[in-house]
Amino acid sequence: HSSSAALNWNAGDSATLASALIWALYVNYYGITVRRSDLLALTTVQISTAALLSLPLTLALEGAGALTDPALLNYSKWDILYTAVASSGIAFFLQGWAQRHVAATPTAIILSMESLFALAAGKVNFGVKRGRRVVNVAPVEA
Repeated sequence: HSSSAALNWNAGDSATLASALIWALYVNYYGITVRRSDLLALTTVQISTAALLSLPLTLALEGAGALTDPALLNYSKWDILYTAVASSGIAFFLQGWAQRHVAATPTAIILSMESLFALAAGKVNFGVKRGRRVVNVAPVEA
């Protein structure tokens, strides 16, 4: 027995497809751009663009105090610096360096395995155990 509901296209499917296409274009375009650009300058532009694009969302969710309150900025400065430099900056730089030496298709496969690398790092560094995922499946009507 099959359900025609399983074959229907919905907004989530469209969002997933659009995201996959945008990501594929990014990996391909970035692979070309990184071979023609100064890697440090390109990384700086990426970090700056990410910061500027996140600014309106930060203001909407946290208010202007998130950017103007000295006590709040002093409290979170190391978190912000670590995220900007260690997490994002180094990641963008290493991705660019790697894409100079690896074609777009293997790069996309390696990058799509990010969650597996995160799981392995969590296991090695923190002893994290993978939990069982429970999926509720609605009964299929004939």
